[in-house]
Amino acid sequence: MPSASELLAGPMRLILNYALPPRCPACGVIVEGDRRLCLDCWSQLEFIGPPWCAGCRLPFAYDRGDGALCGRCLAEPPAHDGVLAGIGYGDVARTLVLRLKY
Repeated sequence: MPSASELLAGPMRLILNYALPPRCPACGVIVEGDRRLCLDCWSQLEFIGPPWCAGCRLPFAYDRGDGALCGRCLAEPPAHDGVLAGIGYGDVARTLVLRLKY
């Protein structure tokens, strides 16, 4: 049999969501659930993936093959084996990072 706190958890969550609805962490628009972005912010994120430079991982406009380097990495090879980022640093990503930081 569920405890009293378990029975009250559902209605309390509804009341809390009505009083303080979940909001998009980037723009503050009311969203469906906690820790979710609204459609506008989600569509503005630039997901980074191949093809990219083998040295600095900056994206290429077209596939240049495995191990291809950009001009900057050819001129001055980086001192690391590459850096990976999942999302480009645009307006929405900047806002999310700053809100996490501060």
